[in-house]
Amino acid sequence: MVQIDDLNWGFIEILNLIIIFFIGFIITYLIIPFIIKFMKGKGFIGYDIHKNSKPEVAESGGVSIVFGFSILSIFLMIFFPIFFNEILIFTLTVILSGIIGFIDDRIRLSSRYKVLLILLTGIIIFAANFYGFVDIQSPVIPFLGRLRLTVIYPLLVPIIVAVFANTVNMLEGYNGEGSGSCLIALIFLFICGLLWNSAEAIIFTVGAISVIIPFFLFNKYPAKIFPGDVGTLAMGSILACIALFASLEAAVFCALLIHVFNSFYVLYSV
Repeated sequence: MVQIDDLNWGFIEILNLIIIFFIGFIITYLIIPFIIKFMKGKGFIGYDIHKNSKPEVAESGGVSIVFGFSILSIFLMIFFPIFFNEILIFTLTVILSGIIGFIDDRIRLSSRYKVLLILLTGIIIFAANFYGFVDIQSPVIPFLGRLRLTVIYPLLVPIIVAVFANTVNMLEGYNGEGSGSCLIALIFLFICGLLWNSAEAIIFTVGAISVIIPFFLFNKYPAKIFPGDVGTLAMGSILACIALFASLEAAVFCALLIHVFNSFYVLYSV
């Protein structure tokens, strides 16, 4: 985690973040109608079972989140080149999670295979950290400080990614439920980033919020698009990456408590 104070951020950096937000919002907002048309044209549709008419809704709409963030990452690299490595690995993780989710939407992977594949996305971060391409530090616990887990913690990275991604994946039922709850979590993490002086937290939360807000506008009641596993896994991996790169593990866990409780309920009811 890089301290904002160490970078001497000023007006230009704040302006860059505002520009990043509007770029991400506009790109994603413009992409979504084409995604809706494409998915319906291919027959990738779901039915809104919570409405009497059970209307057809475009499925796998989370592709727009993956596309939006991938395009936005180019601008993130331009405006914040010091974080080029982190942005690259972050984006690759989101893309791979989205691909796994899209495959799951099409052929319905078993829970075992899906978890194993998500573990592979975490291995990208593990390998990048192992070879010094990025620096994943031990987690910071409020009131306790940074834990000394320099050997063990990097080995847990794939598991952390898999747990967060699948936890978010389990909470998606009502219109806007998944994207809305993730949006609330990201706003909370943005505030934590300001309080904890984390540059990575600010950059990645602003980027993530900018692409999830337009998706939520189409996903909220009455939904015109569903995220599918491609969307929920991508959003889960975004939160996992923020936790790892910004040392906000404790904050992300608190932000996802509703998802955690839902996961226990789902597992208990199986």
